Parts: sequence; structure tokens; C-alpha cells
Amino acid sequence: MIDLTKKYRTKNGYRVVGLILDETRSSYPIRGNIIDSDGDFIESNAGWTKDGVYDIFNGTGSYDLVEEEPVEPTPEPKKDWPQFDPTKQYTTRSGKPFRYYASDGGGSHPVHGAIQDDNGLWYASGWTAQGWINSLGPGNAHDLIEVKPRIKREYWVNLYPGDGASVHTDEASAGKSAMLNRIACVKVVIDCEHGEGL
Repeated sequence: MIDLTKKYRTKNGYRVVGLILDETRSSYPIRGNIIDSDGDFIESNAGWTKDGVYDIFNGTGSYDLVEEEPVEPTPEPKKDWPQFDPTKQYTTRSGKPFRYYASDGGGSHPVHGAIQDDNGLWYASGWTAQGWINSLGPGNAHDLIEVKPRIKREYWVNLYPGDGASVHTDEASAGKSAMLNRIACVKVVIDCEHGEGL
């Protein structure tokens, strides 16, 4: 039974607007307009049975009414959800390069940019204020994640018996400051994300 308080579309995806119940029509008392994706009328004052069947005698069922699934609203950002910051660098969750265009686009996906595919081509897209490709939440391979700056440093460490050690920025200064009981001088390369271990 068709509930006029709900939204419907045809089985083949056309919008249906202006549904009413016309009790003067016995066969097809549900009346409304079928509209295409451009907003043009496909059929004005179309008729359906009370069960939403378009043509009970000779139809394919493509104009039968189906209830539209309610669209889940975009969840309110939680305070701990990070917001997109155009001053930071991002990549997709799957590691694809991201190119930033703007973050004032409005609507549910105000962040505009492009991601690069494996062939080097750039594809424009939009993201939520949190950097998600899907407004229902994080977890998609195309979500944006911050690329934190890397710390790359090289040190020379003089090692001594027991737990003794001294750290130097180059091999020459490690040699100059070495004590007689030095047992090794080791080059240590640091390559980590900013904030790692904190």
C-alpha cells in the first residue's frame, strides 16, 4: 500500500513528485508526475494502483513505485575528528598522491582536489571537511590522511664498555672526543615521522 507521506521513485530510477490519492479513479487512484534526471516531465498525471503498480495489464514494471531509501545524514563531526588543514600535506589512505585545489566548496564535500592514479593521471574529486571521500565516515581507500614531516638525521655514536655512549653529528667530532676505552664508533641513521613515539 502506498503511503503518501513517503518518497517514491520508479523501479527504473525516475523521480516521482506530487503524489496524491484521487478517489474518483477506481483503477489507478494514486496520481503523480514522473520526472527525469534533468527535471523534465516524462509523464504528467501518471496513475498507479494503491499498491504502486503502473500498468496492471501491459506493463514491464519499470514505472512501478518503489520507496526511496532514506539518505543517511552526514554525521556531525566529533570533537576528536581531525579537520582538513590546507597548510598540511596529504595523501590518500591507499598512498596515492593528492593535489589540493580548495577547501571552501561548501556542501557536504567542501574540500576539492585530485588524486593521481597508477598511470600518472589526475582525477578531480571532493572530500568532507574531515577529508573523507564518503560522508558516512572514514575507512575508504581514497580518504585523505596527513603526511607528517619526516625527520632524517645521521649520528655517530662512540660506544664504551657497559652502557657508556656519546652521540656526535659527524664522524670527525666522534673521533676527536673519543676516550681511550672506546670499543666502537657506529653510524646511526634516523628516519621517522615527526612525533613518532610521543
